[in-house]
Amino acid sequence: MLKLDHFKNPGIIYSLLNALLLGVIGALAKKVSFTMPSSEIVFFRGVFSLVIIASVMIYRHDSFVAGDKKMLITRGIFGGLGLLTFFYTISKMKLGDASILLQMAPVFVILFARVFLKEPIPKSFYLIILLALTGAIFVIKPTFENLISFPAITGISSAVFAAAAYISIRKLGIHHSPFLITCYFIGGSILFSIPLMIPAFKIPTLSEILYLLMIGVFSAFGQICLTRAYQLEKAGIVSIIGFSAVIHHGLWGYLAFGELLDVYSIIGGTLILACCTYIMVPSTFAHKKIVRLFTNNFPMDSINK
Repeated sequence: MLKLDHFKNPGIIYSLLNALLLGVIGALAKKVSFTMPSSEIVFFRGVFSLVIIASVMIYRHDSFVAGDKKMLITRGIFGGLGLLTFFYTISKMKLGDASILLQMAPVFVILFARVFLKEPIPKSFYLIILLALTGAIFVIKPTFENLISFPAITGISSAVFAAAAYISIRKLGIHHSPFLITCYFIGGSILFSIPLMIPAFKIPTLSEILYLLMIGVFSAFGQICLTRAYQLEKAGIVSIIGFSAVIHHGLWGYLAFGELLDVYSIIGGTLILACCTYIMVPSTFAHKKIVRLFTNNFPMDSINK
């Protein structure tokens, strides 16, 4: 697929490359959001990504219609909403802050697992959830005049939708191609973005088309890297490495837009990432079923072609 398999620990390399690409995608999306609505960015990102992923599926002779339609559509809905809210948050908040809030997804996975899948939650996890929410408060920095801003709400919502997407992926089990799942995710983002972008639609300029094309290509390439990473490395390790996307977003925010994370964001981000790492590190697994909900995202038997 890619020419990195001969390196030592290629799964880690693929995972690091995916995190790097996420940082670049975030920076590109924020740059073009100055002149284009975030919903339109999501639409074109989806179109360009879909062309690439669909081409891979055709090359692999994967089916576009097989599987649990209801759960695939559910994954598309939550994934699409998650992408829309995240890109909107990027356009309104510092890139690093938006990325930190998105990393709360594992915390909401635990809550969803308890509510919808009736998974028991270890008592220690309640403290972890409380600490993560405290971290979010540090990042959001509410005031008496403005308790919580709309971008902060969409930032947290992006984590909630991402968590719901993890649950739906887990429900799909090991019998669905990750590329098929990705197609539904991209399809969901395209469908949800259309009604939102129509009222404020603008014809992209040549430079904007270039940015959008890069976002779409890098997104598809990142998805392929992530798929390969899960194929070659333990899922928990890949997920933890994925948290490094926060660093990339923070660096790009500073280098491209002069954004500096203040001490409150750093404290909040540290709390959130520490809590999520606690959840993901194998030695701290208090209940392995919970962790499997968001580490077994890619069915290995379906990508080993």
